Amino acid sequence: MKFIYTNFKAPEPKTYLAEKFKRKLTILTDSSNKEIIATLVSDALSFTENQKDVINTAKKEDFYAIDKRQKVLVEASKRCAIESLVKEAPLVDQEIIEEDFFTYLTAPFDDFEKYTAVLIRKTNMATMYYFFDNIQIDQGNLSFLPSDLPNEDPVVNTLKFSSDFFKGLIKKLLSSAASSVGSKIGAIVLNIVMKEMFGVEDNKELINKIRSIIKEEIQNNEIEKIDGKISGTINYLTEEYKNLKAKSDLNDRKQREVLLRNLELYSKDFYTDVLGLLEQTTYVKKGLRSYIIGVSIYILILQEKALIDPDHMNPNDTSYAITLRSNATKYLNHIETYYKELYDARSGQIYVYSDPWIDYNVHKDAYRYRDNGTNFVSQRYYDIKHSPGNWTYGKDEAEKYMKPYKSKALREFADKYADPKENIIPKLKTLKTYTFS
Repeated sequence: MKFIYTNFKAPEPKTYLAEKFKRKLTILTDSSNKEIIATLVSDALSFTENQKDVINTAKKEDFYAIDKRQKVLVEASKRCAIESLVKEAPLVDQEIIEEDFFTYLTAPFDDFEKYTAVLIRKTNMATMYYFFDNIQIDQGNLSFLPSDLPNEDPVVNTLKFSSDFFKGLIKKLLSSAASSVGSKIGAIVLNIVMKEMFGVEDNKELINKIRSIIKEEIQNNEIEKIDGKISGTINYLTEEYKNLKAKSDLNDRKQREVLLRNLELYSKDFYTDVLGLLEQTTYVKKGLRSYIIGVSIYILILQEKALIDPDHMNPNDTSYAITLRSNATKYLNHIETYYKELYDARSGQIYVYSDPWIDYNVHKDAYRYRDNGTNFVSQRYYDIKHSPGNWTYGKDEAEKYMKPYKSKALREFADKYADPKENIIPKLKTLKTYTFS
């Protein structure tokens, strides 16, 4: 089934739709996630604004002469549709129904074929078309089409890049940074990680894989800036800086000054052009993976600065050690806050809802579970009476089968962000009190 809102009479269509969807989610899922509501409102308005095709439906005078049996079926379907609207499109305050008209398409519209059943509801605030994708009315006869549903246990694939690579990279970088090993080798951790992941110290492959992640999250006009800074910094740390440090005498204060001066050229711009940009409201959530990459690299830079500080041979005495700890606290709060919001939003996309069915002239309560993140819709689950007092309830069955599906989807979502609770948050907590050994 699909809803289309047109001919808005409400003063603020956006506010009207937001309240409409809020009430729907509260009824169907016992919750009202703001992000889901915002997405539903945006999609509804976008479809209406961009709609070019006319919705051609049969008028009352266009209906075929139907016999008594056909009339019973049509009226039963109409009652079923109206009952569904109580949950699927609840009225808002001061909204009054002006007309409910059960009809059908006289020409194809969008993905719906000619003769698809439609309920048109007109209120004092808008007109709504409610399409029944599995019911057709042809010459007064109702045809019930089989639902075109995917398998009950589909592969939830919302990832456009290799989450395995991302998870492996972040886990290795932060684990090394938070360990005693990291306190001895600093930025050279990048070379070690490349060797472990690719078999060779190949910064081109590392850069290309990171670039693919950035391109999934960042707008076109910002990609070049962020990608350039991250790629340039990785190139410098894994090649020129690595060789320069290898030839330097770290007991010589002047040679330390040269190393620090060169490193500062990259670290300052990296902080402002990468982390600074990704901390802006536009990217705090949709750019979180890029931010996690940036944080992991910048932590290594701060450790490296502490290790080569010309004014302190003991890295624990440097201001960079203090900065490392305070920044770890900041990064931890940022990632915890926005990852939780993203996780909760993903969880809210998967829910059980009522989807009643007309079997000839009998209305049957039924439930499905839906995943708005992948557009997956389960089969219907009905109330089944086995014996007096022994029932299997459709809603309970839908929730039972939704549970493992949702668990799997959320595990994959966590992997998409390198499983922060397992691989990021504990490491940043360690870095909050980090001491060089």
